Amino acid sequence: GGLASLEPRPDGPGSALAGLWGLPILAGAVLEGAKGQTASAQGVSQIESQLGPKFLAKTAEFFELAHLLPIEGDARGLLDAATGSKPFKMVLSHASDRAAWVRLAWALLLLGMLKPDGKAHEDAKAPFPIRPFKQTPPPAPPAPKPAVPMAPDRMEVMSVSEDPLAAAKPKSAAPQAFEKLDLDLEEDLGEVVEMIREVPGKAAAPAQPSGDRGLEEQLIDELDRVKKANYYQIFNSRPDRFNFQDVKKAYFDLQRKFSPDKFVMSAGDMMSKCEEFLDRISKAFETLSNIEKKQVYDAQLSKQKMLDQDKKSGGGLQASVAFESGRALIKEGDFASAEKEIRTAMRLAPGNVEHEVYLARAMYLNPKNKNDPANHIRARQMLDQCLIKNPRLAAGYAFRASIFLDQGKVDLAFGDLAKALKFDPNLLHAKNEMRRLEQLRQQQK
Repeated sequence: GGLASLEPRPDGPGSALAGLWGLPILAGAVLEGAKGQTASAQGVSQIESQLGPKFLAKTAEFFELAHLLPIEGDARGLLDAATGSKPFKMVLSHASDRAAWVRLAWALLLLGMLKPDGKAHEDAKAPFPIRPFKQTPPPAPPAPKPAVPMAPDRMEVMSVSEDPLAAAKPKSAAPQAFEKLDLDLEEDLGEVVEMIREVPGKAAAPAQPSGDRGLEEQLIDELDRVKKANYYQIFNSRPDRFNFQDVKKAYFDLQRKFSPDKFVMSAGDMMSKCEEFLDRISKAFETLSNIEKKQVYDAQLSKQKMLDQDKKSGGGLQASVAFESGRALIKEGDFASAEKEIRTAMRLAPGNVEHEVYLARAMYLNPKNKNDPANHIRARQMLDQCLIKNPRLAAGYAFRASIFLDQGKVDLAFGDLAKALKFDPNLLHAKNEMRRLEQLRQQQK
């Protein structure tokens, strides 16, 4: 029957107000509030940019309320086009009046009829067959009934059929279902509509999104905590006291507490902070819930712990790791990265002559320095200084010999290679360069 027979879900959006006015009146007020927020092109653009990348799926409330909304014109097409399978910006490509669709989408979100998500998700199933909304003709008005008197201490919404003036009105003025909500919202809802429209300090300006400030501050604090924590700490766990059920419960508690739909009315970048937070905890939970990934992560965690302890005791082990990484990168031909790693080793363990020798080698071989004579001179001078500090450093002689060979100074190269093999007969680089030297001598003959 009438509007008053529509009971809201007890946990649905606006249940307290809906209990007083009935859902259609509440829906009309929300639609009016959405109009206020999109009264300017800036308001439309702000909300469109916020909702554009979101997937807006239909909820169970959608099918309860959609046919009751006072929507006219092209905006009704959104009721058919809205889907959780593609982002809202793609849905908007079908609109001839983008502002009307943006306004309606915002209202549907406030009513809980659409659920936003950062990725595709399924719409709720319709509990009954539905015709396309845009093509649904308005039903004929019901026969008039005697008016139902209202108690003075209670606000009650009458159905169209309970209007005592309905019989006296000409048929052309009869309401067409809920296509037109013939109510003066300013008069009937008064301060409530003003609250929906009002922006503190600027009563005449369009309202801006306003979320739960307490929850927003908690999200900022939690995001900061998660950025600094390891995967176990995110869920208040430890590697030596790991309990999957406890971690699972903590994960889903965080998911529910900071669900994206709780920030659709938040201003600024709160939605992106929410997405970053959920991405981080999802990655952590995925890792800890997979045996192989957890084992790899535990090994990384143990290594990092060992490096942290080493750093506190002087950094010898960490310097060694960086230096060996630099040597490996030189063999792979990634001289720029090798130079970076070796410089890290030198910073952690200053005064190590072998580190300086390999840095000179990486600088000399770096392709970006190929046509820079000054770089070649600098690398040669570094090797000279290293060999003064440690005259028995085989790698220093071998690397300097390579520079001599590149310059065609065969005799100088031979002298350095002989010293390199004297101090380290198994030095592979010195053996290879000695073969190159013999080839150059053969060519000179």
